[in-house]
Amino acid sequence: MPGRLKMRNSKKGVTLVEAIVAAAIMVIMVAGIIAIIGFANSLISKNKVQDDGFATAEGIADAVMTAISNGNTDPDDLEALTGAEHVRDNSDFSSDPNAKEFKFIYGTDAKGISGYKIYVRVNDSEGNQLVYITAFAAVKGGTTA
Repeated sequence: MPGRLKMRNSKKGVTLVEAIVAAAIMVIMVAGIIAIIGFANSLISKNKVQDDGFATAEGIADAVMTAISNGNTDPDDLEALTGAEHVRDNSDFSSDPNAKEFKFIYGTDAKGISGYKIYVRVNDSEGNQLVYITAFAAVKGGTTA
């Protein structure tokens, strides 16, 4: 019939089901990306804590080595110098949160040089060992055996 509009079946457009499926896929992708970013941030944070702990332990060891090399083996002086606690020779390091501790024991190294073996431990906020390093400081005027 002339003058009458015919309705066309258009195949263009998106059905409601297709739109819901596409939205669900996007939500899953965004959730995955957010999880990856969160994991990366936790790794970065953990590495920063370890780096800070190592720098602290290194600073303590350096200060103790320098003082001992200059003849100062007074634990009270070294505690004041380093801000760390001196642990007696036969005592164990503590598992206190955020503990910074050191000890030194007189002896000779592998080359026969007399001096002090220095042990430094730094704990994390939960009391777990974060860093443990050892060093050797020759006594001023240290001699070979």
